[in-house]
Amino acid sequence: MRTIRCDRLLHLKSLLIIGVFSLLLTFLILTYSSSDMHHSNEDAFSHGEPGVFRMSQKKVIKEKVKGKKSKVVDEEETPVFHKDTRPPLMVKRMSEYCNLPHDMSVAQQGLAPKDYQLLNVHTVIRHGDRSPIFRLPGLDRSDLSCLLDADQYLHLPKVASFAHVLAASSDQLPRDSTFNRWALYPSHKICGEGQLTGQGAVQHIMNGMLYSERYMHQHRLFDESNWEQRYLVHTTEVSRTFQSAIAFSYGLLPQFDLKRLNLFRSGSLEFCEDRVFHGACRCPGLEMFRSQAERECKMSAADTKLYTALKKHVDEVLHLRGQNIPGPSSLMDGLSHLACHSIPLPCNSNGTCITAKAYETVWRLIDAKTKCLGQNLKYKKFAKALMHGLLFRISREFSIAIQNGSNPTFHLYSGHDTTVTPLITALELSNNVWPRFATTITFELFKKQSKGDHYIRILKNGQLVTSEAIFCRGRTDENGMCAFSHFSNYVASQKLKEFCDSLKPVMKKFF
Repeated sequence: MRTIRCDRLLHLKSLLIIGVFSLLLTFLILTYSSSDMHHSNEDAFSHGEPGVFRMSQKKVIKEKVKGKKSKVVDEEETPVFHKDTRPPLMVKRMSEYCNLPHDMSVAQQGLAPKDYQLLNVHTVIRHGDRSPIFRLPGLDRSDLSCLLDADQYLHLPKVASFAHVLAASSDQLPRDSTFNRWALYPSHKICGEGQLTGQGAVQHIMNGMLYSERYMHQHRLFDESNWEQRYLVHTTEVSRTFQSAIAFSYGLLPQFDLKRLNLFRSGSLEFCEDRVFHGACRCPGLEMFRSQAERECKMSAADTKLYTALKKHVDEVLHLRGQNIPGPSSLMDGLSHLACHSIPLPCNSNGTCITAKAYETVWRLIDAKTKCLGQNLKYKKFAKALMHGLLFRISREFSIAIQNGSNPTFHLYSGHDTTVTPLITALELSNNVWPRFATTITFELFKKQSKGDHYIRILKNGQLVTSEAIFCRGRTDENGMCAFSHFSNYVASQKLKEFCDSLKPVMKKFF
């Protein structure tokens, strides 16, 4: 018995030793594998495709929030900006924003079934490509020319002859004209602040040429003999919008004649005129809604961290030495001309350069805020009140065209991003992003001749968006048409005066 018991003890002792040895071996294997896997992952991300986020130290952290269950947070490293070798125009949003002159034959303006007669058109544009307004310290802007290079457009004779024709027309404006202080076209060898470039002029010449083909040649809204009575141009009091309107008109009209052009100055960025809207264009307290929306759409903690890293990278390249950059939009404004004109990106003495990843990151931050504002109820109230005067004017002109016929059949409004953005929000169109250079928003009025009914269509950059507009959702027919009554009833239901009056007690309370 004693012998058997000893044998059992020896056996158990052996098993214990083997078990401990096995555990130790397993531990060593796992430790080695984990280390090897870590290095493998680091190699995969840090030496991968340019422009990808470096994720070598992705961590999962349990963050305890007082009074709540703990939540899991993914912590990502900031992007490696200097390792991206792509041209900035390879960034999709950058390419969209620059909107380089291109063939626009696929645009849908004026394309409608034969039974529909086009009666009236209103087009709102953002000016074309311009030089920066926000100047980044340490960034030389002397390599940006505002001249149009005619040699690039010899295949388009109308574009190539633009500067020559306009130079011959420069003395045709009345001496007392408000517009006499500006050149008719971009004529500075070196761009000043916020000036239209030659590229910006070409964008709108080509827009005008497309509209001419669709609205003059196909629908005969006007012709050589009557365009003076049928085409009206409204522009804000800024050289780049004035020159954009001239460029668009040059492309649109069969024979450009400045003396015959009906050109009107708008004191409002939103084209709300007191004489049209009976003195209700100004709404004290409206700015309060925009300010509140801006605060509600401030950057998230993750985006703030990302922007801090981006500013550090820009500072490293441009030697800003702590000088403040107000926000992502200002940073993009200061950098966009480099991408849009294929100017080499700046580098420091160590060879560290601004890269496409920097552009990609700025657009991520800008689009996040723009999307937030587009969905924010306070900003929607702000935008709808701000743009009501213009929508009222369009609705009124459409009603006149329906009842009596309308002498002006084409209205152009040359404005800014601060014109187009709230208009897109007021209509509640999707894909509400910072509008590209030379953006167009077009309203068309049709008559269905077989029935006598009237319809509207809305186009953004040549694409139909009628079904997205708040007053036409679920109401478009098989041809994408929306009954005019839906638009006119919606505009009439927006009681701007009552809304503005309701803000007065709030203003007294807070101010």
